[in-house]
Amino acid sequence: MDECIDAYLASLRELAKTCEFGELEDEMLCDQIVEKCHSKRLKGRLLAQDDLDLVKAVKITRSSENATKETRLLSGAATKDLPIDINRLNGQHNLQQKRNCYRCGDTVHRAAECRT
Repeated sequence: MDECIDAYLASLRELAKTCEFGELEDEMLCDQIVEKCHSKRLKGRLLAQDDLDLVKAVKITRSSENATKETRLLSGAATKDLPIDINRLNGQHNLQQKRNCYRCGDTVHRAAECRT
């Protein structure tokens, strides 16, 4: 499912009008949300729920969509090559750029200081 959950659910509800699901409609819509979900992580979260229903599936999916959007917004502000750590010490903001050691992947030291 590449579209947002609200648009996808609206499309599903429109299609369901031609079906005779009756009381099972919400359950069938919930099943389609889980089945068509492209994100393995989100699908795993949905399947891990013991009592998953349509309301809960939509809530979890919206939450995931919002988190993804926020992550994209936040990651766009930082440099792509060097992660920036923000440390707060005594009310002061200290920005430090750390480089990953290309030998072990650690961010505490540089390759010249690596002991592996």
